[in-house]
Order: sequence, then C-alpha cells, then structure tokens
Amino acid sequence: MTDTLVEVPGEPAPSTDATPPTEPAAPAAAAPEAPAEPNPLGPKPGMKKEELQSKANLLRRERDRLNDEARKHAEERDVFNAQVRGLVNEANEHKKRRDEMNDGVKRSKEARDEANKAADESQKAADALRREQMPEGIGGDSVLKLKKEARQLEMDHMTKVLTTPKEKALMERLKEIGKLLKAKESALRANPELKSALETAEALKEKAEKSHAKVGEMAEKAQAEHDAMIKLYKTSDKLRKSADKLQEKFVVSKMEADKIHKAYIEFVNAIHAIEDAESVASGGMGRSSHQSQAQNEEAAERVFQKFKSGEKLSTEDLLTLQKAGLL
Repeated sequence: MTDTLVEVPGEPAPSTDATPPTEPAAPAAAAPEAPAEPNPLGPKPGMKKEELQSKANLLRRERDRLNDEARKHAEERDVFNAQVRGLVNEANEHKKRRDEMNDGVKRSKEARDEANKAADESQKAADALRREQMPEGIGGDSVLKLKKEARQLEMDHMTKVLTTPKEKALMERLKEIGKLLKAKESALRANPELKSALETAEALKEKAEKSHAKVGEMAEKAQAEHDAMIKLYKTSDKLRKSADKLQEKFVVSKMEADKIHKAYIEFVNAIHAIEDAESVASGGMGRSSHQSQAQNEEAAERVFQKFKSGEKLSTEDLLTLQKAGLL
C-alpha cells in the first residue's frame, strides 16, 4: 500500500521533488561610491595660508565681476523683453481692427451683391418696358450712361492734348449725345411709367456702385491694419532674438560665477582649517569655534550674493549678515 500525501488546509503541500529547495540569493553588495573629483579651481595640497588668502581674494573679485556682468545682461534682456511686449500688444490691436474690417468687408460684399442683383432686375424690367413703349429710334444707351459718357468726353477735352481730327470727332460725339438725351428726356416726359422704371433702375445701380466702393475702401483699410501688424511682429521677433542672446550670456556668466564662488568657498574653508589647526596648537578654543565662525561667514556670503543678484532679503537673512558683522 502506497502512502498518500495529505494537504493540510492553510499550509503548502510538501514537495515530492528530491531536489532540495534553493535558498534565496543574497542581495548584491552596493557598489562603492566613486570619490568626488577635486575641483580644478580649488586649493592645491600644501598651499600656505597667504597663498590661499591671495587666491581667495582673486576668486572673490572674479566672482563679483561675473555677477555684475550677469546682472547687466539681465537688465538689458528685460529692456528688450519689455519692448517686445509693447510691440506685440500694439500688433494685437492692429490684428483686432483688421479682423473687424474684414468682417465689415464681408457684410459690405453681401450688401453689394444684393444691390447688384436688385439693380440688374430693375434694369431688365426697365429695358423691357422701354422696348415695349419707347418710340422707334430712341432706344440704345440709358440716360445715365449717356450723361457719364458726355462728362468723360468733356474732361478729355479739357485735360488732354488732342489732334484736330480727334478733337473734331469728340465734339461731334458730344453733339450726338446731346440730341439723344433730348429725345430720350422728351420721350420719358411723355411716358411717366417708363420714366419711373428707368429712374428706379438708375438709383439702384448707383446704390450698387456705392456699395462696391465701400467694399474697396474697407478692404484697403483692412490691408493697412494687416501690414502694420506684420511690421510690428517682425520688429518684435528681432528684439526677441536679441533678448534670447542676452539670456544665453546671462546664463553663461551666472554659471561661471557660481563655479568661481564654489572654488572661493573651498579656499575660505582651507584658510579656516589652517587657522583652526593653529588655534589648537596654541591652546585655543579649537575647531568648534572656528567652524562656527566659518559657517556664519559662508551663510553671510550666500545672503550677500542673493542681495547682489537683486533678491529680497528676509529677516533671517538680515540676522545672518549681522552675525557676520556685515551690518
């Protein structure tokens, strides 16, 4: 009789595999951190206190120079950015007026098209009536068209130098127009219905021409606003590029100043370490006192840099400067 494995509720069943269970692998040891690389601008081993102090002074002056340079770049950048904002705001106003003009052009075109349609229909009705009721030999161009032609001929006669044959032809055409106008006006006086139809057609045509002129006028104004907007945008783009270049210079100067400042702090710490060792050797208070003083000076230096970069100082910052004897 073979033994049967019974699984106890709540517990894992025993393994029937002859291979012993594998123990969990031990966690891999963390790789040791690489030592920080020394700052190439920092103090070198064996430097004396006087050398450290001289180098620290040079670094402080260079850091301050770079911070001043960064501040000037930032000020110039801000001037350009302010000009860009002003130009963009002005350009947006032109854009707003252009869009309003374009909406007006659209409405005027719709009104013009309606007026043209009404004028065409009225003219067709008047022409049909004229063909029906006008005596033979008095058809042809309308009174309005003949009057316009006469005005143009008179303007040409006054403003242009014409040869004798051309001047003669012009005068003959004016006489012909005059006769046609008299005949038409006489016929119209005899036919009030036709006169009213023609006057209505001419009035609608004149209205359509005025609507067309308004479309052209508003389109010109919209174009002028558009041109002004484009000009301002182009100018603002040039100024923005100048501001971007100054921003790049600001970042470079600030990063260089921060790098110099870090080296400067290392020199200051090295000086304090020498002073601490000298104090211990002479039986002084030792490292704790000098370390506290160094920390105060470092904190004061950071606050002073905040002040030079234009940041506002808190009450705690002012107390830090006071502890360092800078207030």
